[in-house]
Formats: sequence, C-alpha cells, structure tokens
Amino acid sequence: MKIFLKGVKKGMYCFGDLLTNMNNLVLLFLSYFLVLGPTAIVAMIVGKKFLERKVCGWKNISNKSFDKKYFYKQF
Repeated sequence: MKIFLKGVKKGMYCFGDLLTNMNNLVLLFLSYFLVLGPTAIVAMIVGKKFLERKVCGWKNISNKSFDKKYFYKQF
C-alpha cells in the first residue's frame, strides 16, 4: 500500500508540474500576442518611443567657491 501511495504522490507531483508549465506558457503567450504585440505595433505607427532618454536633472555651475548657506535647504 505504501508503494502505491508513493507512486500516486509522485504522479500527482508530475501532473501538477505539467499543469504549472502549461499555465505559464498559455498566460505568457496570450499576454505577449494580445497585449504587448498590438501595443508595440500601434506605438510604431504613432512614432512613440518608450525608452527615450530624458534630460537629467543635473545643472552646470561654475567653479566658484560657495559659503555654507548655499548648501542648506537645497531642495
């Protein structure tokens, strides 16, 4: 009886693993081809680029010396 139950346990584990892999495959396939694909095509048609670099927030300043008051409450 113990051998039979160990076999059932192993079989259920393999079945659950198979269902997990199939579920992930189907969900990723649907999300890619039904959401990301059309979004990318529309973005190409419109001319939108999602990964463009933005201008950074750094400011150029001259190399003059500052007193301590300048460094308090900068933001």
